[in-house]
Amino acid sequence: MKILMITLAALLTAVLATTALAIDEAGKSAQITLEKRVENGPYKNSAYSFRQETHDVAIHKNYVDLLLNRCGLIHISPVSGMSSRVTDLGEMPLAASPDVAPDNADWHTEWIEPVIGHVYLQQIEDGPQTMIVKYHIDEVHEDAVKLTWTVIQPFQGPERAPNAGAAGTKGQCGGPHEDK
Repeated sequence: MKILMITLAALLTAVLATTALAIDEAGKSAQITLEKRVENGPYKNSAYSFRQETHDVAIHKNYVDLLLNRCGLIHISPVSGMSSRVTDLGEMPLAASPDVAPDNADWHTEWIEPVIGHVYLQQIEDGPQTMIVKYHIDEVHEDAVKLTWTVIQPFQGPERAPNAGAAGTKGQCGGPHEDK
């Protein structure tokens, strides 16, 4: 009985700590720069994982949520099988933007053209992993995009196993995009 009580207490402590971490994650913000990917090969700083909060391939293993490809567009489902979507909330400060999309939102499932001053709401879905973020486009340059992002719905779902293989990289865009 004593072992059962200790086990239950440890489990409860772990659940409460995880819940507190998820609550603390919502509302924090960070600024990142995506550098345009001009050749095939590793993503380097052209891709970013909100779920892992990093550009580092050793950590995200190419399971990324944004990719600034040679076409100048930000791809939002760069991993095979992802079904993320994003909507433009309009020009406004990040802090003043809503945390939910309007009922008549125009959702994009592949890419967006980054517009300075606009805020985008992105729902990330990669298998059982989900998260909602929004980001403000701070700067757009020929070779980079700087944005500030914040968590709306913290990461949910199982972590990938540490020994899981890496995802492949998305190929380069061959020309203008026709579909969103």
